Amino acid sequence: MRHVMLTLTLLGFLGIAAFAIFLVARSSPAFSVSLRVESVLGDWRVPGSSARYDNGKYRFLIGYGYLRGDDLALMVGEEAELPDFETYIARMEAATGNFEISLLSLPGQADTWTALAWTTFLAEDLAGSEHALRVSWDLAPHNSSEAIERIGLVLALDEVVGTSWRNDTNASSAVLKDLQTLKRHDPDYFEGIRDEATTLAVDVETIKTMNSRR
Repeated sequence: MRHVMLTLTLLGFLGIAAFAIFLVARSSPAFSVSLRVESVLGDWRVPGSSARYDNGKYRFLIGYGYLRGDDLALMVGEEAELPDFETYIARMEAATGNFEISLLSLPGQADTWTALAWTTFLAEDLAGSEHALRVSWDLAPHNSSEAIERIGLVLALDEVVGTSWRNDTNASSAVLKDLQTLKRHDPDYFEGIRDEATTLAVDVETIKTMNSRR
């Protein structure tokens, strides 16, 4: 009887393990053809084999390829023609869709929210861009790599819609944190944008002071 119970217990554990493997396989682009999508290069595969086993990471990399595909091609020395406007917007929309799917399973990834903020901005969805940017600030307020992308986007949004979108205390504080993070952890980059950063810092400090007096 004891032998039978041990056998049943072992079979139970094996069944659980098999079911877990089945779930992983079903949710992995490496095993599930239905989860594979076309990248900007026309293939389903992405750099980094581990991402092929995690649909959230996989969709982020697919989206990032659409966002930065032309930049990456130039970096590796390939000749790349700038796409026409319709193709460019289609790529930004494809990137946005993949980032949104990624966030369904990995909602706490600040880099995905930052990338989403850029694609929505480039696709002229300014409200969506601001929302994604604010989520990124909330998730990673002192992240130097995200700060580079976010300050660039702040300057871009200011250029397009003016500065009123960041007149609240939360946005002003977030911008200052990004500037301080860059100055401390990436001084070379900060030196490259010192003029813009100084103007921006003075502006947000003024906004914070005005808000504190209300």
